[in-house]
Amino acid sequence: MIADDKGYVAIWRKLTDHWLWNEDREKTRAEAWIDIIMQVQHSKEPSKHLIRGRIIFCHYGESIKALDTWGSRWKWKKGKVRTFLKLLEKDGQIETVNETVTLRLIVCNYKDYDAKAQSKKTVSSTQNARRTHDQGTQNAPDKNVKNVNNEKNENKS
Repeated sequence: MIADDKGYVAIWRKLTDHWLWNEDREKTRAEAWIDIIMQVQHSKEPSKHLIRGRIIFCHYGESIKALDTWGSRWKWKKGKVRTFLKLLEKDGQIETVNETVTLRLIVCNYKDYDAKAQSKKTVSSTQNARRTHDQGTQNAPDKNVKNVNNEKNENKS
C-alpha cells in the first residue's frame, strides 16, 4: 500500500528500454514487483490477446503472461517465479488465475500505483476543495454592508 503522506514517484514504462534496466543479470524481487506494476494493463479499455488459438481479454490492472515469460524477463527459474507470486498473493498484493494457456495476474488496488488515476484523484479533491471554499466565501455575510444598512435605518428614525 502506498502511504499518502509520502507521495509517489511516477516511473515511465519506457524505463524498461534503458540499458540499466536491461543489464544481463537476475532481477531482485523489488525489480520484479516494479516490472509487474509496469507490465499490467494500464488502459481502462481491455486489450485482446490471441494465445494458442484462444482470445483472452486483459483488463485494467491485469497481465496475461505465463510463468516462463515472467521468468525470462527476470532471469529466474519457473519455480522461483511461482514462489514469488505466491508470496505476493499471501501479502495481498496480487491475485492469480490460471487461464489454462497462460496466467492472469491481477494487481490488487492497481489504481494506487497508476499515476493517471492519482492525478485524477488530486484534481478531483482540488476541485472539491475549491468548490467548498467558494461556497463558504459566497455565503459569508459582509459585515460592512450590514453596518451601512443599520446606519441608514438609524438616520431615518
